[in-house]
Amino acid sequence: MNAIKGYLTGRSNRREFWISMVLLVLASGSAGALGHAILGNAIGFFLWLPIAIRRLRAVGWSPWLSLAPLGGSFGFGVLMGMVRTIVPVMTVDTAKLLSVAVGVVATWAFIICLGARPSRKEAARLDEAPRLAEVFD
Repeated sequence: MNAIKGYLTGRSNRREFWISMVLLVLASGSAGALGHAILGNAIGFFLWLPIAIRRLRAVGWSPWLSLAPLGGSFGFGVLMGMVRTIVPVMTVDTAKLLSVAVGVVATWAFIICLGARPSRKEAARLDEAPRLAEVFD
């Protein structure tokens, strides 16, 4: 159990992040290619969270940003639904396609930005990281 806790509370460098992303895409894509799209999405989401959280800590950003691609895709889908009511020429299929396309591009832009950003030197070690929970002590 300590190994899992150590993994989830740690940080990852760029190399570890990109290797994990390749494995995530392979695992999620394999399930999707076998006809299990929902399983592929679930695998992708639950593998994405620890990978992103570790990398976000290394970069010095909030781990809550790991939910940004999900929220962005959902938010853009709602926006496309509202635009469709204003622009009656847009069909439901066009709105769905545009929503998915923008969600995928935005998610990959976030992943590339996260993977390309260098780690912070001062927070590279766990014992040097600031304790945020001191507020509640």
